[in-house]
Amino acid sequence: MISTISEGPTLAGPSNRSMKQYVCAAHYPQVFGIEDDQYRKVPKVDWEPITFCEEEEEGIIYPHDDPMIIRAKIADYDVGRVLIDTGSSVNVIFADAFKGLGVADSMVNRQITPLLSFSGDLVQPVGSISLPIAFSIAPRKTMTYDQFLIVNCPTALTRVKAHLSPHMLLMKFPTRNGTRAIRGYQLSSRTCYATSLKSAEVFAWSYDDMSGISPDVISHKFSISPAHKSVRQKLHSYDAERYEAMRTEVDKLKAIGFIREATYPVWLANSVMVWKAKGGWRMCHDYTDLNKACPNDSFPLPRIDQLIDATAGHELLSFMDAYSGYNQIFMDLADSEHTAFIIDRGLYCYNVMPFGLKNAGATYQRLVNRIFTEHIGSIMEVYVDDMLVKS
Repeated sequence: MISTISEGPTLAGPSNRSMKQYVCAAHYPQVFGIEDDQYRKVPKVDWEPITFCEEEEEGIIYPHDDPMIIRAKIADYDVGRVLIDTGSSVNVIFADAFKGLGVADSMVNRQITPLLSFSGDLVQPVGSISLPIAFSIAPRKTMTYDQFLIVNCPTALTRVKAHLSPHMLLMKFPTRNGTRAIRGYQLSSRTCYATSLKSAEVFAWSYDDMSGISPDVISHKFSISPAHKSVRQKLHSYDAERYEAMRTEVDKLKAIGFIREATYPVWLANSVMVWKAKGGWRMCHDYTDLNKACPNDSFPLPRIDQLIDATAGHELLSFMDAYSGYNQIFMDLADSEHTAFIIDRGLYCYNVMPFGLKNAGATYQRLVNRIFTEHIGSIMEVYVDDMLVKS
């Protein structure tokens, strides 16, 4: 059995001509027709009324907002979890699930345009293929051929003239021998949800989820050369928009405990507002003078060419980026006020290691080397806050 979640296709076709014709057919149905030769014809079914009644709510746990998950037979394989997604525009099947079907690669059409995901990213499918898909068992069984896009990411199905009641987790569709109903597996959907929660606990989704690295494990320390005199930079003037952005950022950093107010700092840096490519302001600090007074940390960083060579020959590479990684390391208490910066409303310093410090990368590399010492070089590679698991 193959356990996966897949989706459902558009009739417009892949070419510009077929897509334009698909749109025009809605305006001029007597003139334009839709090319459907690419799909195998399914025998016409005599319709009978499809209705839903209160008695069919029996067995469902209410209230619920569970997705509808059913079983289906795809290319003669029993697929254990199929998500019925009424908002989908394409059928998508995982590449691993497709391999499990044992269908010859020669049947895959490789000339496929990229998909635009909900996040705005372009996803390039491996290819497309027409597969038979069947619901229920004889005599009330329906079967159709549907076009699937083979990709390495998830998403459900159409073209069986099905009617869905998300409230009852019930799908009904016509067959030659009358209407057939399929009930969604509520336990299966909640099991998937519970599994996702367990995975979610592993990751930090907000600053509140970050407990930070204990100072007993590591903290960032300065080694300021006595030959350098301390520098207190003067406050720069900015327009009202930048000042407002500074105050907003400072309020956020104070609320999550990253900064505190500073008193009589020896070193003082200016705040610089930089416009982000995606819009909005980013607050940076000019630690140029402080960095000049700190000797270089000679802790070695991995060589990029060696990391690339170490990943060669592995079938699957999983990339992870540490969430606000530098800010998970606390500043040494004696050096914390040296990170002081100035804005129009006062002086502040960092409780955690900020970006822009000279040896911050070496401190972070020292940390990850300690944490993953048993795995680096065998199942994973780490370059500062970028981690790669290979299998």
